[in-house]
Amino acid sequence: MSLLTQILPKKEPKEYFLTLGVEEYHVRAAACKVLADEITILGTGESDFGDDIDEIEAIDIAISTAEEKLPPDFLVEKTIFALPQIYLEGDNVKAEYLNRLKKIAKTLNLKPHGFIDYPSAISYYLEKEEGAPPTLLLVAVEKKHLTFSLIRVGNNQQYVTIPRTSAILDDFGKVLPEFKSDIFPSRILLFDGPEKLEEIREELLRFPWHKHASFLHMPKIEILPPLAIVTAMVQAAGTSFMKQIDFGKQEEVKAESGPAFGFVKDADIAERSFEEVANLTNPTEPVFIKEETLAQQESFISRFFSKIKLPSFSFSSSPLTSFLTNLVPLLVLGVIVIAAIFSLVWFYPKATLSVIVYPQVATQKIDVAFTTKSTEADPGKNMLAVKEINEEVTGSKTVPVSGKAKVGDRAKGEVTVYNKTLAAKTFPKDTVIKNGSLKFLFDEEIRIASASDTGEGISFGKGNVKISAEAIGPESNLTSGSLFTFADFPETSYMAKNSQNFSGGTSREVSAVSKEDQQKLENLLTEELTGKIRQQLTQKLAPGEIMLDASIEKKVKSKKFTPETGSETKDISLSLTLSLSAYSLAEENLLSLANNSLIQPPAGFSSDKSRTGIRIDEVKTDKKNNLTAKATLTAYFIPIMDTASLKDKLTGKNYRQIEDYLKTVDRVAGFRLTQEMSLPFLSKQTPLNYQNLTVNIVTR
Repeated sequence: MSLLTQILPKKEPKEYFLTLGVEEYHVRAAACKVLADEITILGTGESDFGDDIDEIEAIDIAISTAEEKLPPDFLVEKTIFALPQIYLEGDNVKAEYLNRLKKIAKTLNLKPHGFIDYPSAISYYLEKEEGAPPTLLLVAVEKKHLTFSLIRVGNNQQYVTIPRTSAILDDFGKVLPEFKSDIFPSRILLFDGPEKLEEIREELLRFPWHKHASFLHMPKIEILPPLAIVTAMVQAAGTSFMKQIDFGKQEEVKAESGPAFGFVKDADIAERSFEEVANLTNPTEPVFIKEETLAQQESFISRFFSKIKLPSFSFSSSPLTSFLTNLVPLLVLGVIVIAAIFSLVWFYPKATLSVIVYPQVATQKIDVAFTTKSTEADPGKNMLAVKEINEEVTGSKTVPVSGKAKVGDRAKGEVTVYNKTLAAKTFPKDTVIKNGSLKFLFDEEIRIASASDTGEGISFGKGNVKISAEAIGPESNLTSGSLFTFADFPETSYMAKNSQNFSGGTSREVSAVSKEDQQKLENLLTEELTGKIRQQLTQKLAPGEIMLDASIEKKVKSKKFTPETGSETKDISLSLTLSLSAYSLAEENLLSLANNSLIQPPAGFSSDKSRTGIRIDEVKTDKKNNLTAKATLTAYFIPIMDTASLKDKLTGKNYRQIEDYLKTVDRVAGFRLTQEMSLPFLSKQTPLNYQNLTVNIVTR
């Protein structure tokens, strides 16, 4: 065996393992192979369970599908579970879910090696894909629950789980006040299995983000593809089996969580009981992954030794000479090896320590004006250039009616009208007469002669006329001999009486269009078209432009209901044309305004301009068409720390020593150690060389 072979770490043999994501009514599995510095997904499988398929059967189907490409009769037992946040309580699996996992493992002959939670796995995946720790609102869409995880700088800062209803917008409005956050990220990521997430995304675009002060502007809403979820599971789970395998980039993330503050070291959990494994802190925090592969390290060391030239010696062939001849090169070689190892340990490792601190947040309101003339813009005077954008859209929608109406026929009959006055009287068509609360109308005009003196008394003038009830219904089917008075004349002057029964009055209750039906349909279609038109407006924005949500003005250009109010029908339709206008501006101008109006930091703090935010509200147009608004400025301040002193204190320290020291430093929330170049036997500490350690201060 060569010296180089003895110095280099041995390569791990290949291993197989399963990642198993167990959710409310869905399961996903991935069969994986670990070989050298690579993890390969050999196959994936998904399945739903419920009333028709039980959980164990669904998991068996998913695993069988994932293992299709494995050798025949090959059984993979090592398993890491991926669990939704709702299954967990702190760093432990809730008792009811722990029993389910035990049953799954026992029935399917699986050997659990730990668990990961979806938010941490997805955060780790996004960091690898995007090259920076993500900050976003992660939303898990389950059949019965919604779980919102607020992730900042790669850390799951807070999560809230609520029962899911049919109104996703109401659910969002209900959950946002639950978060302890002044400003929400401008990115929302939806994920999970069989749901039609695109429809939910479209619906969320109609959410009134501008009414929530925690959002500076409308957030970007994305969907995490199913394959990315599986990849995230595998990347996070695979680290548990890679004890000495170089894979990607080694990082250690520490965030304060009650008294624990720190982390759980990567431990061999293969021999633990199921309860012990389930109660371990998530193995993806920290994730031990190194940037330089084993092959790269071999290449580096090989090149190092290839440059060393051993000196040659010449001695006589006596025993002493022979002994010295053999000893001296060995001593020289030993010195060179020791020097090489020292140089390797001293000069090679490089790392960055990011100290995560709690920021201070301050807000202030300022007056701002806008102009559509770029020559008049002056950010220094709070005057910004804007561009007006317009869009028009037409749509239609049909919904069932909820209103009720009476339909039927009016009662009809004939009355004799009596004129008690001494003058003839002509009554026009639609003259109203009453019987109690019932009203009737003349079907025709009639002239009634005046009353006359017969010598024996007064004889009233009279005449017959056809009448119809004003309202439908059988209530107007009066019997003969009913008396009527005139609505506009006293009974002492005119009266009427029927000699035959009235007939024909009928009524029934039917579904009909009501004013409430029209208003409800108009609100619903307006909301849908508003979401659609906002998307079209967003597509009109040039790169680097944002839309001022508070400036959006909505107008109804035309609307037509079919049928009209009161009509008997089962459905009502509306055709609506809507126009939307708004103002857009360059985001850099908004940031320039924020920087010019920057709130002064308190003593001991400096401004974090990368997190400075500005929100535009109360957009108004005066009589001279001048556009004004209120701008709410949000500033973040970072504690000023002596990084040179931190370097001096933390050079050559391991994770526990770093943790112990940072506990004594005010306003520190945690730390992140990134190994840029490392050696296998020094992978869990900062470099010994002061010059090779970089210390940064970052906010949560």
